Amino acid sequence: MNSFNVTIESKENGVTVKKHIGRIENRVFCKQVKKSRHLFRKLHAWGLDSYTFNTMIKNQADLVRIHEIEENATYEISTAKFDEKAKEYNWYKNSNSNHRTQRFLPLIFWNKYKDNSLVAIGLTIKIKKSTNQTKMF
Repeated sequence: MNSFNVTIESKENGVTVKKHIGRIENRVFCKQVKKSRHLFRKLHAWGLDSYTFNTMIKNQADLVRIHEIEENATYEISTAKFDEKAKEYNWYKNSNSNHRTQRFLPLIFWNKYKDNSLVAIGLTIKIKKSTNQTKMF
């Protein structure tokens, strides 16, 4: 069994702090969140640290699994689909915040499970352009 913690380093009051953001176990990245605190409301989306996703998660995991503890629900998506559809966003780039660039993916793309039952299937949205090309979210 291949298993390890995923951490990021940030500075808080001038001190470098390691923050646990999840765990990769058997090629599944698992993260626990509280919807009231971690849901990006502007996009109604879950987010992952962009650098960590690009350098570690997408190379070490085939599935992203987020367990939301307030409603006891689990959200899942393949790492490849997250990589394809998630959008980078950094709303703190001009401030002194410790937040780094994150990649966000709206909840409509995630499979949602509650009480071990699938309750919502993630969607794929296609937008046709006038040039006969299809653009995915």
